[in-house]
Amino acid sequence: MTAQKSDRFKTGQINGDLLIYHVLLTLKPYYAKPYEIVVDLTHAGPSNRFKTDFLSKWFVVFPGFAYENVAAVFIYNCNSWVREYTKYHERLLTGLKGSKRLVFIDSPGKLAEHIEHDQQKLPAATLALEEDLKVFHNALKLAHKDTKVSIKVGSTAVQVTSAERTRVLGQTVFLNDIYYASEIEEICLVDENQFTLTIANQGTPLTFMHQECEAIVRSIIHIRTRWELSQPDSIPQHTKIRPKDVPGTLLNIALLNLGSSDPSLRSAAYNLLCALTCTFNLKIEGQLLETSGLCIPANNTLFIVSISKTLAANEPHLTLEFLEECISGFSKSSIELKHLCLEYMTPWLSNLVRFCKHNDDAKRQRVTAILDKLITMTINEKQMYPSIQAKIWGSLGQITDLLDVVLDSFIKTSATGGLGSIKAEVMADTAVALASGNVKLVSSKVIGRMCKIIDKTCLSPTPTLEQHLMWDDIAILARYMLMLSFNNSLDVAAHLPYLFHVVTLLVATGPLSLRASTHGLVINIIHSLCTCSQLHFSEETKQVLRLSLTEFSLPKFYLLFGISKVKSAAVIAFRSSYRDRSFSPGSYERETFALTSLETVTEALLEIMEACMRDIPTCKWLDQWTELAQKFAFQYNPSLQPRALVVFGCISKRVSHGQIKQIIRILSKDSPMHKALFWVAMAVLQLDEVNLYSAGTALLEQNLHTLDSLRVFNDKSPEEVFMEIRRPLEWHCKQMDHFVGLNFNSNFNFALVGHLLKGYRHPSPTTVARTVRILHTLLALVNKHRNCDKFEVNTQSVAYLAGTRKSFDHLISDTKAPKRQDMESGITTPPKMRRVAENDYEMETQRISPQQHPHLRKVSVSESNVLLDEEVLTDPKIQALLLTVLATLVKYTTDEFDQRILYEYLAEASVVFPKVFPVVHNLLDSKINTLLSLCQDPNLLNPIHGIVQSVVYHEESPPQYQTSYLQSFGFNGLWRFAGPFSKQTQIPDYAELIVKFLDALIDTYLPGIDEETSEESLLTPTSPYPPAVQSQLSITANLNLSNSMTSLATSQHSPGIDKENVELSPTAGHANSGRMRHGSASQVQKQRSAGSFKRHSIKKIV
Repeated sequence: MTAQKSDRFKTGQINGDLLIYHVLLTLKPYYAKPYEIVVDLTHAGPSNRFKTDFLSKWFVVFPGFAYENVAAVFIYNCNSWVREYTKYHERLLTGLKGSKRLVFIDSPGKLAEHIEHDQQKLPAATLALEEDLKVFHNALKLAHKDTKVSIKVGSTAVQVTSAERTRVLGQTVFLNDIYYASEIEEICLVDENQFTLTIANQGTPLTFMHQECEAIVRSIIHIRTRWELSQPDSIPQHTKIRPKDVPGTLLNIALLNLGSSDPSLRSAAYNLLCALTCTFNLKIEGQLLETSGLCIPANNTLFIVSISKTLAANEPHLTLEFLEECISGFSKSSIELKHLCLEYMTPWLSNLVRFCKHNDDAKRQRVTAILDKLITMTINEKQMYPSIQAKIWGSLGQITDLLDVVLDSFIKTSATGGLGSIKAEVMADTAVALASGNVKLVSSKVIGRMCKIIDKTCLSPTPTLEQHLMWDDIAILARYMLMLSFNNSLDVAAHLPYLFHVVTLLVATGPLSLRASTHGLVINIIHSLCTCSQLHFSEETKQVLRLSLTEFSLPKFYLLFGISKVKSAAVIAFRSSYRDRSFSPGSYERETFALTSLETVTEALLEIMEACMRDIPTCKWLDQWTELAQKFAFQYNPSLQPRALVVFGCISKRVSHGQIKQIIRILSKDSPMHKALFWVAMAVLQLDEVNLYSAGTALLEQNLHTLDSLRVFNDKSPEEVFMEIRRPLEWHCKQMDHFVGLNFNSNFNFALVGHLLKGYRHPSPTTVARTVRILHTLLALVNKHRNCDKFEVNTQSVAYLAGTRKSFDHLISDTKAPKRQDMESGITTPPKMRRVAENDYEMETQRISPQQHPHLRKVSVSESNVLLDEEVLTDPKIQALLLTVLATLVKYTTDEFDQRILYEYLAEASVVFPKVFPVVHNLLDSKINTLLSLCQDPNLLNPIHGIVQSVVYHEESPPQYQTSYLQSFGFNGLWRFAGPFSKQTQIPDYAELIVKFLDALIDTYLPGIDEETSEESLLTPTSPYPPAVQSQLSITANLNLSNSMTSLATSQHSPGIDKENVELSPTAGHANSGRMRHGSASQVQKQRSAGSFKRHSIKKIV
């Protein structure tokens, strides 16, 4: 008998021919007598497979007589991969199907029925799998076909054994899939009865159901943790000690060894400390004197700490080197010395502030590096965890000027680990220690960061908040807020409006653990209101709060928060797991959330706030909450705007006419203001002012999305829609058109493109990107009512095709012409110009025409997508406008690829539209002359030569169309307006026109409603935060929100956003009336506040 273990063979690592030769030599002594073979398929997988040609070679090379004495082949631990492998090679393995000599074995006991135990010779690793097993029967493996399995958790691996037989090579067998602890990447407890297992090199997680899921998950986490601990530590890398590091390094050695249990070592450490202070002239004020025979007691912690405090105060320049050495030696010290190290480290932490304010970037980076090392130490040192929290982070929390840097490091570490990771959870837990020293400031900064990040989601809206680039930061900060919410570490007296605002935006969002966290946050906020020493409530108010605590724990509110299937929200919120995948957006099924559910939650929170406000004179919590909701209610953001509208409707005490207008614009599908706002956006763009242009493009983009969602363009083109709404305002609009030199009546599409081309010159990348998006949107909308392809060229779409630079790539792709990378490498064939031989351009005395010389007109594009098609573009006006747009783009572009393509289009245009081409001579002359003088790129010079030669061909004929031709139909400003922004603004000249236009628009489409300027001017939707003069706590937003990848990515695309302050102010005010949903001590009946503005009919699902 001989046994072979399959997973010892590694494809690509072992020579197949040598393996066959080895097997033949091994079996050669047994050919003459009966023998048996045991094939151990334990853990066989793709890395152990025989390739098809190698598998067939076995049957060819193996001698026929070797088969005759094979009594049996025992296949041990067949698994799912082997089944699929045999199916794939079914043709080659046909001879083995149904063979009686082929025996499948699934346990050592069954193998012993055929072979004596001492003859089995199974590998020790295989036998070890059967030791110390915890077996969980009647589990269900969920897949496209659910299967019953048994889960066996051993000391080194997890085995998933099928409970039902499966056919392999014509026989029914039990499959046993084995996953070693080293392969387990993630284990996630989805709920009480379901968990997922993620295995390395497998695409999708394995999902199982069992009544004892928590026990299974704990067992698997245990073996995974034990495997991690068994791995050898990496080789320590000792940094080189620089001369300036010597004092700090020696100081740590001296202080640490003063706490040693060895008397001789303590004396030596003391003398080292004395020598150190003398050598480097450290100011210790005569407390030390070097001598021999000094008896130093073991309990000298107070002496060591006092020396450390003195040196920290007198020699702060040693701080960075000293702390780095302390952290470096911490992990190598005993528990006793670790406690001592924390004691004498603490006095030095306050010195880090001076290096944060230092002009030297290297010093600031070293402070960040020290904080990162302290964070790593906190995560790794589990035994010292409580002491590190109290000594290190409790002390750092008291240093006001260092908090922003510390929070940046916390959030960066959390984002690196990912939501739900050990890193993220430890950092959230550590935030509590950070807040213990300064609750007001830490809570203000954490809440301020959360509000700022949520604000930023409006810059690049997504359908759901979970899809946003900044979702991880939002979810991580939500966990921070949960941890801080206990024992009033969020300072509810100062921040209740902001907390309720965040809750209404996050309720029922994210994975299960985060939904439970939001619910826990609400419970803790109410609990803090009950126990807060800053606030003094009447017994009636306390009764409302106690009833609210009970109500929020009812199944009804579990359903509203999206946690209806859990038994305890607190257990789910703090569930520990190994990289819990329940925090991952892709690992859970998102429950639909009706806005009516949000209304119920908001009403419950409003009752709590109003009950508290009755006992606090001049409290303005509700006004602050209303301002926050109002901002999001009137700002385009599909993930948050519907929620904010509901909240605003529930909590508003009074509604101004201006707010009614804004709500009508949002909610009324039939309001003509939707279409009229297009012309407002155009008026803003015409102001030619950088900041206002950005706002105008944002308004235009939102307006187009709104109208498209209302299906306005399904039956009509944008030109028909917008010119129809413009008719009552035509007198004013004509004057505005004349002012900028772009005539919408003459050609709507090119006038619109002329306004947008200026966006390419905007200094903000965000505005440039928005301009491109708007042009692509218009390109899709203009052909929508035709039901044709987006890139089909016609008289309406050609303007947007010319203006959208990236559409050139699409048109080029239709020609099978080279892509951008080919052109950049110099391998280019002009996509719009036929390759013309040099002798084709030789001048002749006779007149040259495209009919006589067809080689001047090329057909390198597909029939359906010719941008310069004289059969489609028959109108000279459109031809002239198209050429002007192309010439304007090439005049101002700096992109080499775009420049080449544009010149190739223009070269072809000079042949296709020779009569109209003189219109753009003045635009091209200067740049062409410069390129002809300086350019060395033949790929760029070819089309330029073509332009010059084509112009020369036709110069004998008097040009029918001159540059002034554009002025004849109102487009004399096309190339000028599309250029850079003017430094001397023309707003004063234009102001009177736009004011009259806006007055006419309001009179026409919003008659009888006048703007209020009294109270509304103080509560504008664009400024929801309290004025700076009322603020007690402010968050300066010019600091980075965090150094996490998501925050940095977003900030790069939105320059200038961080220049305004987010204020968190505990201002006060008094509510005149209130809502009551609970019966109080005096049995006050439920009532709704007068003047409440809300819509019961909202049924939208978000």
